[in-house]
Amino acid sequence: MPPMSNISKTKVEIEALVKKAQQGNSTAFNELYRMFVDSIFRFCYFKTKSEEAAQDITSETFLRVWRYLGRYKAQNFRAYLYTIARNIINDYYKAQKKTVRLPNFLEIEDKKPSYDHQLIQEENKKELHKAISKLPKHYAEVVILRFIEELSVKETAQIINKPGVWVRVVQHRALKKMKIILKNNE
Repeated sequence: MPPMSNISKTKVEIEALVKKAQQGNSTAFNELYRMFVDSIFRFCYFKTKSEEAAQDITSETFLRVWRYLGRYKAQNFRAYLYTIARNIINDYYKAQKKTVRLPNFLEIEDKKPSYDHQLIQEENKKELHKAISKLPKHYAEVVILRFIEELSVKETAQIINKPGVWVRVVQHRALKKMKIILKNNE
């Protein structure tokens, strides 16, 4: 995974950068881009299973953010980015007339683990991917946003336009169902 230091700024600092970017400061927007591009790309890749589509959707996400930044009202910029990316992904699938399939995990390691460790990690990822792919679409989306993208309940709720209580209930049910799926695969 990319280093978490990319998003180490507080919400207040991020909103200050957004305000500068809204005033036309391209340096502030570039900093926002660098902070979030890896996580938005990973989210897009995970949802599309296509590096090319993920790159295109990531680019389109930041183009739309730049174009409509004046409309953004200080709330949660990270959730705002994911919401835009999610909407573009939905448009992508409508245009493709495909159903959403969950791809393999995209994970960039900082250090090379031992070969045995890599094999175990790869096997665990495959099992986890299989379990997620067997979940209903809305369960899978909550699991991806909460545990792969490490978003809060509040951010996840904003992105999928549901109440936080709904996210917590779906998360609980999804994890319970995944536990059963994983247990049956043993």
